[in-house]
Amino acid sequence: MKLHDYMMDHLLVPDPNKLIEEQKKRILGVFEEIKDTSFPSISEQFKTKFQVRKTIDSMWLKILGYKNLSDELLENLYDSILKELEIIGKLMGGARHKEDKAET
Repeated sequence: MKLHDYMMDHLLVPDPNKLIEEQKKRILGVFEEIKDTSFPSISEQFKTKFQVRKTIDSMWLKILGYKNLSDELLENLYDSILKELEIIGKLMGGARHKEDKAET
């Protein structure tokens, strides 16, 4: 999959230059903790509530200023993301099916 320039223009990515030292240390600490971990597919991470995924996401939510984080918040977020991925998969599957028919 290729990311087009217009996609990158709308992608929200934290600016590392704006992170304070404490935040950078937190990110590096989590990286050191998980760097040797083997990750399942992204959809599998959301389905199983993969603990390392939760560690990463909790860290970023704290850096972004979220307070009172709970497992319930992340689990609801993962369920919502998983539903969106399933919808996208169905839409793409339908598009592929139409393309396949057009080629024959």
